[in-house]
Amino acid sequence: MPATSRIARSWSLFWEVLGRGLAATVRPGRSDRLRHRPPKTGRPAGISIGILTARPGPELEATLESLDRAIGEFDGPVELVIVATVPDLPEPQFKHPVGVCSVAADATPAAMLGVMLQAVRYDWCFPLQCGSRLDSGALAELWRWRDRRLFALSCRVGKVPAVTGPTGYMDCVETVTGYGPVVRPPLDLQYPVHHAVAQLGLSLFDTDCLVSFTRPAWVYDQPGGLELEWAVQSAKSGLGSLFVPAAKIVLAEPVSIQSDSEQAVLRNRLPAPPPGLGVWLNRPRPVRRALSLVATRRRIARLPGRLPVSTEKVRVWRLRESASREQLPWVIWVTPYRLYPLLHGGARRMYELSLQLTENYRLAVISDEGLDYCPDDLLALAHIDELHLIMERNDRPIATRSTHRIHEHCNDGLQQQLERSIHRLRPAAVDLQYEELLGLVRPPRYGERWIASLHDVNFDTLSADAGQSRIDAYVERLLKRTSGIIACSPEDRALLTGVIGNKIPIALVENGVNRNEFRRIRPSTGDHLVFVGPFRYGPNIHGIRRFLQRVYPRLLEQRPTVSLSVVTGDGGPAQTVADPLFRQPGVRVIGAERDVPGLLAASTLQINPVEGVRGSCLKTIETLAAGRVCVATEDAARGLLHLKPPGLVCCKSVDAMLPVLLELLQDTERRHRLETANDEIVASFDWSVQGRRLQDFYRRLRA
Repeated sequence: MPATSRIARSWSLFWEVLGRGLAATVRPGRSDRLRHRPPKTGRPAGISIGILTARPGPELEATLESLDRAIGEFDGPVELVIVATVPDLPEPQFKHPVGVCSVAADATPAAMLGVMLQAVRYDWCFPLQCGSRLDSGALAELWRWRDRRLFALSCRVGKVPAVTGPTGYMDCVETVTGYGPVVRPPLDLQYPVHHAVAQLGLSLFDTDCLVSFTRPAWVYDQPGGLELEWAVQSAKSGLGSLFVPAAKIVLAEPVSIQSDSEQAVLRNRLPAPPPGLGVWLNRPRPVRRALSLVATRRRIARLPGRLPVSTEKVRVWRLRESASREQLPWVIWVTPYRLYPLLHGGARRMYELSLQLTENYRLAVISDEGLDYCPDDLLALAHIDELHLIMERNDRPIATRSTHRIHEHCNDGLQQQLERSIHRLRPAAVDLQYEELLGLVRPPRYGERWIASLHDVNFDTLSADAGQSRIDAYVERLLKRTSGIIACSPEDRALLTGVIGNKIPIALVENGVNRNEFRRIRPSTGDHLVFVGPFRYGPNIHGIRRFLQRVYPRLLEQRPTVSLSVVTGDGGPAQTVADPLFRQPGVRVIGAERDVPGLLAASTLQINPVEGVRGSCLKTIETLAAGRVCVATEDAARGLLHLKPPGLVCCKSVDAMLPVLLELLQDTERRHRLETANDEIVASFDWSVQGRRLQDFYRRLRA
């Protein structure tokens, strides 16, 4: 086998084993226990700063100038050790103690680091490359986050020139080809996150740990091997590394991609061997030892409470921490579907209510479909205190019966993470979003209230089907185990009251609207219809197909200028490729659309031809808030029928929508009059109103 292939395979194997080793967490109750931590040697508290590869000139002066500012904002003891590559470097003028050591001009980074570590005396050290410039508040910020369970704290690199340039962050994540390195931080946030590999020249290290972990320095001739060795040793010891984005550094010479092969590797998120790794791989004993350490020690100590903890099946992001929130009670939400982006009504409902809830509660959200989240999505969820993502793929087809959906969605990952979170957080309430999670209800352990938030109620009290009756009885038994139930529409609440009775409190928290987002811009023009309905929900695709089959061809005959945009959500366009109904003139199929307000503003009318649904259609109230008329079936108007808003025109069936649409397209004056007559009703559905209802219900259950 060629040497290059052997190196690449060994590197890939290393990342896979390292990734799996760093991806596990300890059992509850053992989270603060460290293993094999290097013993403390009694060093005094402070920071020893080392400048490597130093030589006289403007680069050294720039580094010293930045250090002078950074030390000025740090109130702890500091010393400076300069490792010069030229003999007889004159001692620079500096306000703090300075030591100068000399090494050969061709010394490796490991050798220079070893010389520096022999000279330092404080318990934390920062090896800097000559020419690098620290931000004025960097040292103080790193010092603030130090912890006995941390091996290193890494700065964020400023002025990164390219997408593949260094940022100070390096983690290993699971990709389609295995585990590989990622050098970009998960998102642009101003709080620390856990990562795998602390890099030389960017990080503040625990001195005793660094001395212990760098002992086999003869193996390496480049920093890449050193950093990987540190990652393995720190994982063995139960120590973590922290990326602190508020502490910034500007590198002397930004690292750039040097070859086409490395660029291709990074584009495909595959690991590439760093320079000098061949020397490391040619030493079989350290390689075997490094791999065995991680392979046999697959658990690491849980990091401090303010850090996110990665596990193989769960990723926990602690997004919000403040001393002022420590007295607020915890609430845990559990959802079987993605919370963000807001591509379906359930996601919009949970997101908007969470914004209202976090004013008076600390909120932890446990979400399935964790692999589908985009890192940038977390920026929009920064108001949540903790986000727990279940990182398991569920490719099973969607079940149609309630019992099957409950059994499929109440998987082991959700159950175990929920139990751990209840044990750790002692929440006031556990709110299960959707009927699919009713199987998670357990007897209270710490006085928590179990709540079922039913986005739709699927009881069929008129059905003569014995199978449906058994399903209803099963769901009814699960509901009676809860402390309270939340319904989304008056119709659903009435249905629940008829089945459950008054033994369990039932609250009405309706689907609402963000009036600041859905502002009425201008009166409608043209002949453009819009339907918004993700195809992952069966009634949406059945309803729009029925409309395209029965209504749209006749509408097109009488009004040839008409057009229709169908927003299907992720994966929807693929379901319409072979369907001739969606290839009719004027029909446009759109996948995921985040700018729904803009889409409605460009439309003439919104249609909602769904039938056989429960809950309430959030897009109907959003249409009224956007100043557009909605032509809908009576089922699609659930939650609004009793209010009779002028802008909601209801039809008995999909076929009955044709004359209504023709009239509204032709009579512009009437349509404009209906568009402006809904403000008072829309105001009662504002999310702030619904948020107060939810919080009142939580308080009532706790009383």
